[in-house]
Amino acid sequence: MKRLTKAFLTLTLVSGLILPIFSPTVKVEAASSGNDYPIVLCHGNGGWGRDEKSGYLYWGGTVDLEQELNNKGFEVYTGVVGPYSSNWDRACELYAYIKGGTVDYGKAHSDKFDHDRYGRTFPGLYPQWGEKDGADLEKIHLIGHSQGGPTVRLLVQLLEDGKQEELTAVLGDNPSQEQIQAAIDNGKLSPLFAGSCDDYVESVTTLASPNDGTTAGDIAAASGDFLGLFSTPINGTIMDAATGQLYDRITNFDLKLDQWSLTRKSGESFTNYFYRVMGSSMWKGTKDFSSYDLTTAGMKEMNSWVKDHENVYYFSYSCKATKKALLGYNQIPDSRYMNPLFAVNGIAMGAYLNPFKGIGSEWLPNDGYVNTISQDGPTLGRAYSNIVQYNGTPQIGKWNHMGLLSRTDHEDIIGRDTSTEMNGFVEFYVRHLNVLKGL
Repeated sequence: MKRLTKAFLTLTLVSGLILPIFSPTVKVEAASSGNDYPIVLCHGNGGWGRDEKSGYLYWGGTVDLEQELNNKGFEVYTGVVGPYSSNWDRACELYAYIKGGTVDYGKAHSDKFDHDRYGRTFPGLYPQWGEKDGADLEKIHLIGHSQGGPTVRLLVQLLEDGKQEELTAVLGDNPSQEQIQAAIDNGKLSPLFAGSCDDYVESVTTLASPNDGTTAGDIAAASGDFLGLFSTPINGTIMDAATGQLYDRITNFDLKLDQWSLTRKSGESFTNYFYRVMGSSMWKGTKDFSSYDLTTAGMKEMNSWVKDHENVYYFSYSCKATKKALLGYNQIPDSRYMNPLFAVNGIAMGAYLNPFKGIGSEWLPNDGYVNTISQDGPTLGRAYSNIVQYNGTPQIGKWNHMGLLSRTDHEDIIGRDTSTEMNGFVEFYVRHLNVLKGL
């Protein structure tokens, strides 16, 4: 587990340094009329906040997507969660980051995985979330890239249905509604676990997300590493080979592992912090981490209890940047579209079959991080597919697949490289946000 997670950590640390090859042309386009719910973006594995990496943004790189969309009349916020934490921990963090308050990971969950129950305290991106504005409820739209997709799905599940184990851990069996509300009022129970936050979310959008996991995680789990190529931690030698600016982008990166008592110390170099994290006893067998959640087995487990809700719209976009090899069944990176840094991943995923897990040739096309087949919506761990092809009229309670970007890699869709088929990076988001505004 430790070597597996080290691989995820190192690969995503390095990939975050790739500079975009182009600057998208930004056209002036106003938001359409309709609902005015804010949009909250949730980053994927290895992601970071707006004040990290010296202003090199997760959403857009050198282009400030949040600001561009706000300039066009939308209300957009960037959520921040643990870059390598589990989907459960990330969902709890995202709730507190949006609503405001102290992160509560849940008593039952924290006891089970032996980490702190409470995390950081936030002022809130949108503190009025869930409150009544006259007769209307203050709702939001959630957009997740990569692991951000499963994270926001899990958040919606907790908001809608709560978690019985957390109620029992705090209040015992069969508590009354009065007891539950009293526990919320006195801070002993987060509203997130009470099932009292239904209808807080209007829509969920996943971008290049491992809704059924990624075989990159399966390969890492089987080999103990990403083929041995990405297991060496970022160190002074690699940093010295880069520019000072790139060095700073790494050292200004917050791993956000407070619940594991792994906060970076004042004056501690990033290299020393990174090695301390890697040496932590935390890694001994825990499943409460992204390295498990991102596998097909981990996502199958999550899909078995995280449901689709009839009062929420679901949207998904899929990406692919591989092509069929001249010989054999493999998919290989298409050098015209895939970032070269993702090539080893693309090759490994494009050759990986596991019939015992139901991983057949349909899993081979990928975007360098996630199998294309996994991106249209959750199916593993479920008795049936709830995915429909978007035809211009969104269907509530179903996964509206918005289509395949077949010449777009995993980071093109967030503006950190180039994808001409998106017809402009910012414009791509404007088009989708107009769909959300029309719901």
